[in-house]
Amino acid sequence: MTSDAGTQAGSADPDLEFSGAPVAATDRCWGLIFRAFFFLAPVFGVLAPPGIVPLLLAAAALLAAAVWRARGKTSWPLPDRRLSATLGGLTVYCALASIWGFDPPGAFLLAGRIAVLFAAGLFLHAALRRLDQRARTQAGNWFLAGLGLALALLYLEPALGFPVLGLLRAPETLDRYGLNLLSRGAVMAAILCWPACALLWRRTGALTALCLPAAVLAALAFLSSQSAGFGLLAGAATLALAASHRRAGRIVLIAATLGAMLISPLAGHKFYEAQLQDAGWLPLSAKHRIEIWHFTVQRIAEKPVLGWGFDAARHMNELAAKEEASGRNPIALHPHNAPLQILMELGIMGAILALALAWLLIQRLETLPRRDRLLGQATYMAGLAISTTAFGFWQNQWLALLMTAALAVALTASARARPGSN
Repeated sequence: MTSDAGTQAGSADPDLEFSGAPVAATDRCWGLIFRAFFFLAPVFGVLAPPGIVPLLLAAAALLAAAVWRARGKTSWPLPDRRLSATLGGLTVYCALASIWGFDPPGAFLLAGRIAVLFAAGLFLHAALRRLDQRARTQAGNWFLAGLGLALALLYLEPALGFPVLGLLRAPETLDRYGLNLLSRGAVMAAILCWPACALLWRRTGALTALCLPAAVLAALAFLSSQSAGFGLLAGAATLALAASHRRAGRIVLIAATLGAMLISPLAGHKFYEAQLQDAGWLPLSAKHRIEIWHFTVQRIAEKPVLGWGFDAARHMNELAAKEEASGRNPIALHPHNAPLQILMELGIMGAILALALAWLLIQRLETLPRRDRLLGQATYMAGLAISTTAFGFWQNQWLALLMTAALAVALTASARARPGSN
């Protein structure tokens, strides 16, 4: 492949430079840590989604110990300065917003946990950029193997009566939740399949690589996760649009991010006004979300500037009784929509910080070679789409999954690649 048209020499961002010399592929400790992490993350995503959090922290801790042990032989990986400052600013504001929330000590503790997760992700990202091409290739191979095993589990577990999950879950849990136990694994596959495509694209070509999201889509047809399907289709649409023009992907991501933040409150109101919460053709979960979004929009209107305080969403049921018509809680721990949660808890100030972070991530994707940029943009869009329909945004396992996806995108680029190279 040739360099992208329109990419100019000398456009490299100094924050994207790699700190120190590349770590040799023969450094077994670094390589082993990344191979184990990228193999286990997709498997944990299916069998034990909360396990991604300790996996991420353990990888960072082991890597830090390896660097410390080799002190004098290799320098410490230095995180991206702008990304660190932006994440740090968001975390500090979350801690500050704990003061006017419902449970300041608990919210402040959550902000601390998030800060630790962000620090671990930034450190792993900095270390990953130090690996040479051989080490990246090995880690990529293990990532593909782990995702392949995870996808096989998504197919085989329901078909064979949950033989592996049956060992990890109580029988009554399997009877009660069934396919829902695989919904988080489906979400993981819908996001991580895109950076895996970039690795396959390099090895086997575009057509073979695109069989992977097709296989994920086929698995989702048998699982009960509309959010995962929405994310996968959003990623596919972004890939198709981004491939049409050099700047198309960037425009799509900016428009989608701004739209999610600005239009979500309006949509939450209009859906309820149109009485879609009573539509017979919508799934029960979708109707409940419409009620939740409407309730959240009302709360946003009451405190638009500073919000109700960090982590206030889980306490919002205290403000209203169950809806008389449906018997459901007006909000189930969180709004199931990241923009609405940010606006309700952190207000306009929090939304500005979140948009600044999104802008920085979009800009970083622009510096990647064409193939990696296209699949990175699809990864971003898949995560954004799912964030607007599922999960509490501050859930540690959700943040850990997003950071794993960011690390997987970083893994796709060639060692010490510069913007505009292919």
